[in-house]
Amino acid sequence: MRIGTVNTLLLAGAIVGACIATPLARTGQARAAEDLTVRAERIADDQVETLGDGYDAEIDRHRHLIYISALDDSHLRETMALLRDFHDAYGRTMGDFEMPWNITVVLPTAGDFAELVPRENCAGWYYPRGRRLIALDRGQVLLHEFTHALHDAHVGGAAQPLWVREGLATLFEASTITPGGLEPFVYYDVRTVQQAVVRGRSVPLGELLADDRRVFTERTALAYAQVHYVMYYLHQRDRLKDFWRRLQDKPAADPQGIKAVSRLLPGDIDRIDHAWREWVLKLRPAEGLYLRHLAMLGVRVEDDDDGAAITELVSDGPADRANRLHVGDVITTFNGRRIADADALYEVLGHLRAMQTIEIVVLRHGRAKTVRQALGAPKLRK
Repeated sequence: MRIGTVNTLLLAGAIVGACIATPLARTGQARAAEDLTVRAERIADDQVETLGDGYDAEIDRHRHLIYISALDDSHLRETMALLRDFHDAYGRTMGDFEMPWNITVVLPTAGDFAELVPRENCAGWYYPRGRRLIALDRGQVLLHEFTHALHDAHVGGAAQPLWVREGLATLFEASTITPGGLEPFVYYDVRTVQQAVVRGRSVPLGELLADDRRVFTERTALAYAQVHYVMYYLHQRDRLKDFWRRLQDKPAADPQGIKAVSRLLPGDIDRIDHAWREWVLKLRPAEGLYLRHLAMLGVRVEDDDDGAAITELVSDGPADRANRLHVGDVITTFNGRRIADADALYEVLGHLRAMQTIEIVVLRHGRAKTVRQALGAPKLRK
């Protein structure tokens, strides 16, 4: 554990908000960035001390991101590179902006996450008041919550419609980072929407956009999926950025964004709803997306009297990269579950999501040792 000293990374890539008109403005921006860096170091020290042994901190001071992590160095830097690229691609997609504050990204173990976010069926959370996000995995959950954090910073903490906040987060969590920005793709949650449309159970867009809090509470899964594809509909028609600008231009006159949608798409909200339902039924999710959720450890094991003995680390797999598990280690406990043999390990692993960090107890040279290990996901062919 590092307490009191924080490694500050000077990461390559575009710097948000680099347009400066005068030397005076440049000095002001430099001072603001310096102030944020000082605060970031203080936040990092406090968070590491609070979370305790096994947590380290890193800072991306170009983008004002603080990472508090239980990850090994290899997986942490991979995650930082992902959010660096995602941050910059978000700016290219929605418009660059000056980051007004630090964002703290907490990447805990699965066990610690349950204590930090004591909510059932919750895999991630963004706290606007503390500008802090906590994610159980380093995949789509992290990108969903990170989109919330970027959105909040982009509007300077101003109130935004729930359907807009969740629509953008679900849209961009299922996207590819490209030179032009974030390119969304059709995910398998489209099936939820299509089934509702076919059965006449979809929420009318006028109702979804006007009374989103009630709909999100009563029909949660459908509401998230529908706003995902409302945003995807705007994106496919090259209207997403225009919608965003109109929404920010006069928020008091259009608090739910209904006028902005109606002005950018042909017809009134009922005609837009009809056209949207016909369009969404034609969408097809990409093949193999479900594989993204399969957890990978990257070891080969065999039965042992005390559990599952590691016989090999798969080259460039999660365990090999982390260098925390060794050949000869006997896994006795995996994410809190007792492991009796190799089959028991595979069964427990099969119930975990990819990209989590879990605690493993191993016997090494006859002594018990607790290891924090990042899980990976299958490498899909592009």
